[in-house]
Amino acid sequence: GIASFPGLAASGCDSLVAVTINFRTVGELRLLGDHDICRGDSIELRFAYDGPGGINALLRDQSGGVTNLDGLSDGSRVTFHPEASTVYTLVEAGIGGCPGEFTGASQVGVNDLSIGTEAMLDPANFCQDTLGRVRVEATGGEAPYLYSWSNGPTEAINRNLPGGTYQVTVQDGAGCQLIDSVSI
Repeated sequence: GIASFPGLAASGCDSLVAVTINFRTVGELRLLGDHDICRGDSIELRFAYDGPGGINALLRDQSGGVTNLDGLSDGSRVTFHPEASTVYTLVEAGIGGCPGEFTGASQVGVNDLSIGTEAMLDPANFCQDTLGRVRVEATGGEAPYLYSWSNGPTEAINRNLPGGTYQVTVQDGAGCQLIDSVSI
C-alpha cells in the first residue's frame, strides 16, 4: 500500500512524503496424506502451499528428530527413509522471519513382515538317505503369505531336498517381500 506522512521540512515549508510499503503474505503450508510402505522402502511426503515463492519449515518425526525444509512450494515432495512406523508433523513454517500458517501430519506405517528359516534332515535313514527339508515362518505384515522357493515349491515347507542352498521369497498380503536363503 501507499502511506502519506504530512510534515514540515527543516526550512519550515510544508512537505509531503510518500512511502510505498509492501506487505508480504506468507500463505499456508499443508502436509498431505498418510502412507503405508514396506520395510526398507522410502516415502515421498507431499506438501501444498498457497503463498508466493517458497516457504521454509521444520518437520518433526515421532522420535523427536527434526528436519529443516527450505524453499517448499506447492506440490513439493521430500523423500524420507523411515525404519519404523512414525508420524511426521509440521512444527514451524515461515519466510524471512515472518511466521506462516501450517497444518498437517502424515502417518507412515512401515510393514513389519519378518521371516525365519530352518533346515532339517529327514530322520529316515541317516546312513543312506541324506534328504532334508527347509521350513520358513512368516510373521508380522499382512496375511495371507505367498511362498516361492528357488526350486519351485510354493508352500512354507520345502521337502525331499538334496544338499545345497535354497532361496525363498515370501510376499505378504500388502505386497511386501522378503528373501532369505538356507543351506542343507
